[in-house]
Amino acid sequence: QATIDQATFVSNPLTQLDSTTELALKLIRAATDDERRSLLEKDKEFVTEKLTQALLEQARIYVENGKLSDALAALHVAQSVAESIGDQLGLAQALTRSGNIYRMQGDYERALVYLRKALPLHESAGNKQGTFNTLSSVSTINSFTGDYDLELAQRVVGLAEETKNTQSIGISLSQLAAQHFALGNYAHAFDYHQKS
Repeated sequence: QATIDQATFVSNPLTQLDSTTELALKLIRAATDDERRSLLEKDKEFVTEKLTQALLEQARIYVENGKLSDALAALHVAQSVAESIGDQLGLAQALTRSGNIYRMQGDYERALVYLRKALPLHESAGNKQGTFNTLSSVSTINSFTGDYDLELAQRVVGLAEETKNTQSIGISLSQLAAQHFALGNYAHAFDYHQKS
């Protein structure tokens, strides 16, 4: 009988999970850190960046299904695996995603801790989309808390333009417009809103 994780991860019940995905699911379900260490030692040939990505994918699926605590557990394991193998990009992605879950839960202080850890990792990896996502989340938190930072919001717009992602550009321009509006800069707010 397939577990809920396997049923969630694979939409076609006839599809076999690959060994890396199976290990990811076992690591998530492990009850203790000792059990996780044992699994990692036993299956060390699968402890690669692909494992980090499988853990990140499972976390994404948990988020889509509203299982935020399960997603955080998967991301914790992803962080641990990424750190152990020196996967800086995987670690940055896990930290950003953890920060975004805490942001969604309204735990802005904890979210900022994770996002600030992720930012230099994305930057050193040259990951512009990851840098954009992380800074965009920080800017969103700033808007929610009334800690407006127009310089940061403008930097987010610049990163969005560098990625040439029209959705990212629109979101970042909207964030910048909202911050200008909140600060009473109505002409700038209107201008950025029009551009978004």
